[in-house]
Amino acid sequence: MVQPFSASDLTGRIVDNSFFANQRLTMVNVWGTFCGPCIREIPDLAQLPAEFPATDFAILGVIADTPDAANQATARQLTGSTGVTYRNAIPDRSITTEMLANVSVVPTTFFVDRTGTLLGEVLTGSRTKAQWVSIIRGELANLPAGS
Repeated sequence: MVQPFSASDLTGRIVDNSFFANQRLTMVNVWGTFCGPCIREIPDLAQLPAEFPATDFAILGVIADTPDAANQATARQLTGSTGVTYRNAIPDRSITTEMLANVSVVPTTFFVDRTGTLLGEVLTGSRTKAQWVSIIRGELANLPAGS
């Protein structure tokens, strides 16, 4: 279960656990502004929400190195130049001490249901759009009917 959090995203809006309730499956992608594979993966991730109904799927990016203000500017530039429309959270204390506590490499990706319950495996490393679509379809298929 993802512990309660409340953080700002790159636009200054608050994002918290209620984000998960809006869709059956949320992909949480932890990345860093210093990470080449993360940056190369962003354009593919940006295309994923269009592949699924909004009631089924969303992405929440968590930028591991953005408590630093300079990195926030870099993250804004990277997401802006790659067509990202999904939200990207700047880790607060609860995200850093709970959600990121066991993250030792970026990108790290995990999936949660609408209650914030962790699903499947925690995945490390980048993937292509086609690989992510296949993984997401599998995760959606594994969700109980009516969830």
